[in-house]
Amino acid sequence: MMTRRWWPPEWTSNDGSLHIGRECVRIRWTSQPTTQLWLSRSSCAAGDNDKVEEPKEVEAARIVREHWPFVDVREVRALPSYDDSNFLVVGDKKYVLKIAAAGAECRGGASGRDTLRALECECRMMRRLRERGGSATAPEIFSARCGAEVVPIDATRFARLIEFMEGSPFSAEPKSDALLARFGTALADCVAALEDFDDGGAADARPLAWDLRNARDVSRFEVYAEDSERREMARRALKRFGEIGTLPRAQTIHGDANDENVIIGKSVAFIDFGDFVVAPRVYELAIALAYALMGGDARRKACLVVAAFHARLPLDRVEVEALIPLVAARNCQTALNAARRLAIDPTDAYVSIHAEPAWRLLANLDVDEITKDLLNGVVRPATTLNAELVGSTAPLGMFDPLGFSKDEEKLKKYRECELKHGRVAMAAMLGIIVEPFFHPLASSCHVTKVTDPFAAGLELPFAGKMQILGFCAGVEFLNYKLSSGPMYKPGDLLGANYFLEDDTNPLWVSYQEKELNNGRLAMMGFMGFVAQYALYGTYEDLLFKPLIK
Repeated sequence: MMTRRWWPPEWTSNDGSLHIGRECVRIRWTSQPTTQLWLSRSSCAAGDNDKVEEPKEVEAARIVREHWPFVDVREVRALPSYDDSNFLVVGDKKYVLKIAAAGAECRGGASGRDTLRALECECRMMRRLRERGGSATAPEIFSARCGAEVVPIDATRFARLIEFMEGSPFSAEPKSDALLARFGTALADCVAALEDFDDGGAADARPLAWDLRNARDVSRFEVYAEDSERREMARRALKRFGEIGTLPRAQTIHGDANDENVIIGKSVAFIDFGDFVVAPRVYELAIALAYALMGGDARRKACLVVAAFHARLPLDRVEVEALIPLVAARNCQTALNAARRLAIDPTDAYVSIHAEPAWRLLANLDVDEITKDLLNGVVRPATTLNAELVGSTAPLGMFDPLGFSKDEEKLKKYRECELKHGRVAMAAMLGIIVEPFFHPLASSCHVTKVTDPFAAGLELPFAGKMQILGFCAGVEFLNYKLSSGPMYKPGDLLGANYFLEDDTNPLWVSYQEKELNNGRLAMMGFMGFVAQYALYGTYEDLLFKPLIK
């Protein structure tokens, strides 16, 4: 049996043989416009079937020693995998050897060229997430002796060596409120890190069975479902999926953040990037929820994960309305793909991990009620959302006659400006009131005590004013670099809120409320002082001096 594969011409010798390491594979040239190779599969795998024989532990150890000689291999153990072969390699530390085969079903039968291209893209995605992931991370990739991160080991297979991520799978962790919120935050950080990632066309070069955009394709596997009730559930979910309109913000996403591909440790690590696609970013959240909601209590889990995700990356109403139907469609993919695989191989334990939980979630998932909860309680429309903003103080509540809250992104900037002006006004008011009565540095610095702070400000030398201005500009520049982007929150000075903030703590919300209201009062007071000084050349009547005397 002949299987089409592509390999660079430099791998071939004059006699028409393909040499990769110690392997020699027979080839023949085709007459295609772009030179390609046809490789005899029988020369590199036993038998004449489509599935590449899984490498054994001994071969895996040899591959590591040959291509990554810095690893002192002491133990090799096979790991569960859907289609490729993964091995735990224990040496000075733990590694994972990942061996991917061209033509594998999980990559849509991609050719050798497209398989290599996809694997290299996965490596770039992992590096990007390690560099920019915030609370999310990915395994480190180790270059082989030849300098490449992806190395061919025979005519159809490629190997990579990556870091083994310490921790436990998300599936094994109790789904506490804190963990679900942490997961939602990390997922948003992962999406944000890949927001401008360029896959170079690698995603579209291989059609994936697990691409959520193609969820309706699994309808042909309905025949493998056990009963008519399950088939009808799948039809309803896929029909609703087909009614979803165009969704915004397409980008490269991980594409398979299931609970086995998320490792909870010091950071939240995402592994197995093999299903990356270019799709609307809400697909990432939907895919993650499809697995996170399994096991019951779906409404609570959905609200906590989405609330944390939305706090990092605000969702539009159209994204929220599509979210739970997308979750149902993903569960159809999981259940029907597994049903087909189990019909072919009933002993395939790996695909059965999520099969029954997916069917149960489909049966119990109340799409409309959970969507309503998310819209009303977590990701509210702008007018409702901003009615509950910190600073919406009684008796006026949400007083917005100019309509600033119509655009949520602009409202963030307006709130940022309000907080900064309020903080400056509070500092100014403190100086205006205190300076005439208390100036402890005046005598020690041989400075004449000034009773008029406005005059004192004008008497500062030019160099002093420039120093103050330069310091403020430096702080502002650093704050801009740290707080710009989709994850910033208004008023987060130099990223300090990362260590202080807890939106679930009423005391923290109370502090925010007090700061904002005191800032507003200080701005009005400062305007009064300035107006008094401009009109009468004095501000002393506003300091209640008769009461002080």
